Amino acid sequence: MVIGSETEILKQISIALLMGFGFGVVQELRGARGAMRMYSLLTAGVALFTILSFALVEAFGENYNYLVWNADPTNILLGLFLGSAIVGAGYIFRNEELGLEGVTLFSSMVIMSSVAVSIGLEKYFLALIMTLMAIAATEVALFIEDRVLH
Repeated sequence: MVIGSETEILKQISIALLMGFGFGVVQELRGARGAMRMYSLLTAGVALFTILSFALVEAFGENYNYLVWNADPTNILLGLFLGSAIVGAGYIFRNEELGLEGVTLFSSMVIMSSVAVSIGLEKYFLALIMTLMAIAATEVALFIEDRVLH
């Protein structure tokens, strides 16, 4: 992957932020306070880390083979996922009465993180479709829960 200019990187981060914001708007309409901020910042941050992980490989991977650490972007992506998992688990543990809502929050964070990784890898169409699928899945599930099951 060739890292673009700073303008290109800012474009990618802006797209990620907007995708997260859009998903957050839908969640806020359902009563999840702070969702627009959280998903906007989450997707922008993960997209930036994705781009920077490849920039690190580009900058140090070939020239610094003697270093102890391995310039592998998948290690950074694994760290992002584990960080999201820890935040999600902490949120669920702290608010035990949330139950399934906490798991849904964590699942949404994972999906939107993967959307941000897609944007960082310049897979914009995939990111858009995944965002729309996540919105559709949550809306259909809520409709079934509200209208059919209860």
